Amino acid sequence: MSNKVKKVLLVGPILSNSGYGEHARCVLRALLSNINEFDIYIAPTSWGATSTDTKNTAENRFILDCIQRQQNHKGEYDLSLQVALPNEWKPLAAKNIGLTAAVETDRCNPYWIDACNKMDKVIVVSDHAGKSITNHKYPITDKSGNQAGDLFFKGTMATVGYPVKNFEISNFAENLEISDSCFLSVLQAAPRKNYISLIKCFLEEFWEEDIGLLLKMNFVTDSIVDRGNLFQHIESVVKSHSGNGERKCKIHLLHGRLSEDDLHSLYVDKRMKGYLTTTHGEGFGLPVFEAAYSGLPVIAPNWSGYLDFMRAPYTNEKSGKTKLRSLFLKTKCEIKSVSQNALMKDIISPESKWAYVDEGHFKKNMRSLLKSPVLYFKEAKILKEHIEREFSEQKIFSKLLKEISGVTNFLEKTEQEDSVLVL
Repeated sequence: MSNKVKKVLLVGPILSNSGYGEHARCVLRALLSNINEFDIYIAPTSWGATSTDTKNTAENRFILDCIQRQQNHKGEYDLSLQVALPNEWKPLAAKNIGLTAAVETDRCNPYWIDACNKMDKVIVVSDHAGKSITNHKYPITDKSGNQAGDLFFKGTMATVGYPVKNFEISNFAENLEISDSCFLSVLQAAPRKNYISLIKCFLEEFWEEDIGLLLKMNFVTDSIVDRGNLFQHIESVVKSHSGNGERKCKIHLLHGRLSEDDLHSLYVDKRMKGYLTTTHGEGFGLPVFEAAYSGLPVIAPNWSGYLDFMRAPYTNEKSGKTKLRSLFLKTKCEIKSVSQNALMKDIISPESKWAYVDEGHFKKNMRSLLKSPVLYFKEAKILKEHIEREFSEQKIFSKLLKEISGVTNFLEKTEQEDSVLVL
């Protein structure tokens, strides 16, 4: 490494309780793993209406110190690391790297491509996120309205996911009064999550059975008002579906923010039989990731970012052959246009497509999981061990630092310098 410490500006919602907040903290932890190389400054941003992490931890105290230093800093930066949607990126330093989960659809907004091309490198969290940027081009028109060329991604891209976390033992879940046999889903009540379809499938399949569905969710915030509105909404969704006879299945609603340890206790609770999602798409899918490395079987559409980590080498007991195999209950889906109510200006454009789960197949997979729990928990254990190896903090942080080094020339040694010249 160079003897010169690099001034690094980290921009992102680093104190936000959101996926992008977690991404920003992941980048910070990677930098801290090689702290002697970096002089870190942080410019915090907001992320919608998500709450802020105000815990008095060593990490948060360090973050606040870096924010104060950034506010007082007058000089230039060697590098900016910007964790945000691409439309928010801008050159802020000598070198600039944009980090994003991109978009959950099959393509990004054309404005994003222009922003990506202004960065020295783009780092995405999944192959799906990368393809949403690189797989499409848009026509460019001149002032007269004539096609003058195509807008497409011309830059450098790398894929680096999130690391597995270590958790403290928490008894939070065991104190919850929920069904003895339960499915779990962790999500926000947003159109993209397709949660109404999830509830519908659960009710239709288990109406007369003593099975539970634990929904850890909110609308936008962790407030009491948000909780009340969500409870009423979910109640109305349930009432809109009826089955034969008295309903025995139960929906348990858990609102608000949990600590990481308490959230993990849900994934590993013995009453949980599987993790469910009918999502239209994920840039990465942190809750799916957390469920998978917790050893909980997952049922999900065969689409989007989590496909990167839901496969592992699997040895067939009968044939003895080992091959890479998806170790979750893949659910059929159809890739169709995004519904009008889910379109978002500058983010999800009208041309975009995403997944619509095959509800019949989803219900079949839920039933299969309950019929053969030993089989699917065995596969989940194999996937868990694979993820622990391939997505360890050491590996993920090393990958991030390598990509950063490639832009900033932190690594001054070259193959030529290491070689012996014969004259």
